[in-house]
Amino acid sequence: RRGPWEFGVFGGGGAGALGYVGGYGRYFVADGEDFQAGMQLQLGGLSAAFGFPAAVRLSPKLWLTTAPSVGHRMSHAVQVPVGLSWDIDDHLRLGAELTVGAVGGVPDMVFFGGPAQGDLGLWGSFGFTIH
Repeated sequence: RRGPWEFGVFGGGGAGALGYVGGYGRYFVADGEDFQAGMQLQLGGLSAAFGFPAAVRLSPKLWLTTAPSVGHRMSHAVQVPVGLSWDIDDHLRLGAELTVGAVGGVPDMVFFGGPAQGDLGLWGSFGFTIH
């Protein structure tokens, strides 16, 4: 069973997000055998966001995950990811997500991969988590 704390790194890219890397810390307030939900602080090169991660166990090592968030980003302020994560062992997890983003971003950063105000974005990411 995973503990209440998780720390991870991620990276990805796609439409509306040229490329990015960052890290996060999560604390799960609901920590059951087959369901977890909590809070997340995410930090990147020029971004910070607060989210609400949740995970539902699909099999002994496979989880369906999400972590809707809002924050200050070069791309979209509101992001809703859906993904799968695989528990490699008791302390390491590998995940992949597909994310939809909306609500602007930094309009002057279109050249650097940020969206024009109001556009939607779609991108993918991979990450490793220690728990």
